[in-house]
Amino acid sequence: MLMTLQRASGPIRSVVGCVLRRGIFVDFCTDIGRIENVQFHCHWWSTKAVGGDWKPVHEFMWKNLEAFIFGRTDWEYVNNTFVFPVNIGYRFIATKNGAANGQFAGIGADEAQICVKVDEIQPMGLLISNGQFVCMHGDIRTEVLVEKTCQGSVRLVNCAFWGPAKQCVVSHSRSFVSLSDCFLSSTGRKNNPGQYLVEADGWLRAATPSGTLPATSHSLGSRSLRRTWW
Repeated sequence: MLMTLQRASGPIRSVVGCVLRRGIFVDFCTDIGRIENVQFHCHWWSTKAVGGDWKPVHEFMWKNLEAFIFGRTDWEYVNNTFVFPVNIGYRFIATKNGAANGQFAGIGADEAQICVKVDEIQPMGLLISNGQFVCMHGDIRTEVLVEKTCQGSVRLVNCAFWGPAKQCVVSHSRSFVSLSDCFLSSTGRKNNPGQYLVEADGWLRAATPSGTLPATSHSLGSRSLRRTWW
């Protein structure tokens, strides 16, 4: 399934099924786009009607699938979405039309390599709440990854991070990334010595107006935070 939305968009609601390489791709949406109640899963392949073997599809999905991709979209509203398994659950990129901003509530990615990957967004950025993120595959195994190309705000509130991830949140960006009231844990800590649950290596000093990563009121399942100043 590949959906490319342009200009003003109508809502995408109550979609269930299996996607292999790309799920929903939103771009050039200059009015408020809405995506609600979407689930991508490979468990349908385990039914007798298709031979009852989901293993090849499961492996292809966690190695290749990008489930929700956002290019240019203004005030995007995404609620109650889920994918299992996946390479990248939610990816934010810049296209020739621009980048995204919006609110994302009740989103989930399970058995991922990266749950949320932020390459580029608009300055006002992303408001992510009540997210559930689990990494289980690949070498990166980072649940939220903010790249150095990101120049917008990323805020996560009341989100849960668990499973055998190497790290929960990594920011290489000088932009504003904040965590509030989150559960941060990893069952893979003993296999990844020296890795911190939350790490920011693109920070500016606190006296500057940007490049900060506040982290407050969390439940930490193991090793806590690391701050690396530029």
